[in-house]
Amino acid sequence: MSVDLTLPATSSPAIDPYKDVPDPLLPFALYIHIDLPSEDELSAIENECNSQTEGSAAVERAPQHDLSGQPLRAALTNHLEGLSTRRHDPFYFVAVVDKNWREAGVILVTLDDGSDEDICHIDQMRVPAKEAGLVLVNLQLANVDWDEYKETYGDDQGDDDDDDDDDGDERRGRSEGGEIDEGFSDGASITLPNVGYWIGLYTIPEIDYETVMRALNPAWGPPLPSSELMCRPEGRVPQGSQAEAVAEAVRLHPTRCRNNPYLHRAMFLIVDTPKYEEEGILLVQMKWAEKEADNKDTNLAELSKLGKEAETDTQRLPFLNATTITIFNEIKAGYRPWKHTHKSFLAYAGPNVQYPSAYLAAVDKTFKRRKSGSERFLEKNVQFPLAADGSVVRDPKIAFETVLAQHRGFVHEERFRNTLCSSYFIFCDKELSSSDAKASLALVKVDRDASWSTMECAAGDAYRTLCDLADEKQEWRGVQVMPTG
Repeated sequence: MSVDLTLPATSSPAIDPYKDVPDPLLPFALYIHIDLPSEDELSAIENECNSQTEGSAAVERAPQHDLSGQPLRAALTNHLEGLSTRRHDPFYFVAVVDKNWREAGVILVTLDDGSDEDICHIDQMRVPAKEAGLVLVNLQLANVDWDEYKETYGDDQGDDDDDDDDDGDERRGRSEGGEIDEGFSDGASITLPNVGYWIGLYTIPEIDYETVMRALNPAWGPPLPSSELMCRPEGRVPQGSQAEAVAEAVRLHPTRCRNNPYLHRAMFLIVDTPKYEEEGILLVQMKWAEKEADNKDTNLAELSKLGKEAETDTQRLPFLNATTITIFNEIKAGYRPWKHTHKSFLAYAGPNVQYPSAYLAAVDKTFKRRKSGSERFLEKNVQFPLAADGSVVRDPKIAFETVLAQHRGFVHEERFRNTLCSSYFIFCDKELSSSDAKASLALVKVDRDASWSTMECAAGDAYRTLCDLADEKQEWRGVQVMPTG
């Protein structure tokens, strides 16, 4: 049986964060889609791929390299899941899909063929095994680009179908008649999302799956068919208790992973309230023996038992188009911590600040390098009033009162961030840079009776001071703010 070589058209947004990150020259992952007679055969493949790389092991087996009998997209999924480890080159990998690999060659896959600056397109080509390592090194060093090698080795993808017009439909998971091919029991298409996995969605009985799936889907352009929406309907959970909803979902999840092997196995979403737009959606992380979903000797009852015994953790996310799924994907890719424990505060720039984010460099020199979700200061854009001529009113007192008036709304916007200290924030109405750590700005305290007071503080000391104030390790000595008549 030949290996299915169809792949998604793009790897964005999963690969996008790696485009501008300088990396050491990492080796290339090797995946095996055929049954090998021995370990020696695997070593022979590695040696052949590295035969022209002057003794360096440019190509090496991936940690989960044995994908015998699985389609090429399984290697893509494995590769995307391993990106955060930074063990192998993120943009290229090698796949052996023919038993006569010495004659047939190997498949090189790129997650960005360089044809589009904004979107990373996936492509593949077949090359002789002995040349694979050298080709990849040259691509990595930008000595030769992908298109040049495609011209050299041709555009043979190893497909048996000679009808070029059918290839696009196959990649999109459509049948010859144009209808969606629902490849899995949850209705998911045979074509995976760009990130390489589906996201399980569990809801209480009264929730309409389709409405939630479409509201969450991070897609632009024409509406997608239901089978291509990233969240997949996996089961109903009891209403009324978060603990009961989680317990039922984790019981179901291993069996759902058996039905759809490309469902994300360690995380999923639960709509456990009818007011999910206001109260948010639950993100669940579970630790279980995930590989048992692929073990045909493990029956459904045993899978359910594994779910019941799984370790779980939860957090509530905002229910917003693109935002919810982006947070999920960032956690999966390692760009966002599952949870962080340090305090965070809101930050506002006044109308006299030309570059609103620049002053944060004086407050937190490393704020640009902090992972999403681990920020110390959350910058918010205030809508300041306009004068009759359309210009922004720059009066400091009016600007400050505008911030005060909008603060409550921004606190509500960040209501799912459990480390937010909403009683304090910083306000800066002058240009600052990273060298201005000793310059002063305003710390603001919001009292329970809705009164306000301010205290001057050096920018570089703001975070430590605010933390001490929140922990009551330091006494607040602010000046009461009197509103304009």
